[in-house]
Amino acid sequence: DYRLPPSAFDARGVTAARLLAHTAGTSAWGFLGDPWTGEPLLDTRAYLERGGDDGGPLVLLEAEPGTRHRYSGGGFTLLQLAVEEASGQPFAEYVERAVYTPLGMEGAGFNGRRGLEAYAVGHDALGTPLPDDRYPALAAAAAYASLDDLTRFVFAHWGDEIAPRGVGALEPNAFDRLFEVAPDADGASAKR
Repeated sequence: DYRLPPSAFDARGVTAARLLAHTAGTSAWGFLGDPWTGEPLLDTRAYLERGGDDGGPLVLLEAEPGTRHRYSGGGFTLLQLAVEEASGQPFAEYVERAVYTPLGMEGAGFNGRRGLEAYAVGHDALGTPLPDDRYPALAAAAAYASLDDLTRFVFAHWGDEIAPRGVGALEPNAFDRLFEVAPDADGASAKR
């Protein structure tokens, strides 16, 4: 029942497909992380409702859905909430059960790589290592995986005689949907 804040644009045009293709017109390009403290992170709904720089809503509808392509991590946070509400589980638990475990991705997770030597550290444009912060926006900013895990994920898209396509994480035809071309705002194509 989450609703985007009122805007001059029609929120009925915001769909999962447009959020995945970054053509839904939503804001929130990137996120600042929270340092590791004893304080709990906001849950997804609370973060969407008051995670913006001014303490207001994190994600705004700033363009008519379907009229432009603009990266929106905020859109992925909306999808995160949709997964939580549809599954009745926290996002990280759902992804662990539905994707990581069936694919054997034992070194993948969210907000937990702190101190692990086997994982790369992000750097800014000047080459300075980024802090290993934590994020309420798990789907947009907090996932990590080892190279072995990423390889398992990629191989699940193809399948072979040993492991069927999807390997139990998704139905084989669901992978076809991942590779459908989504219309972009200018009539060109954008992968979801």
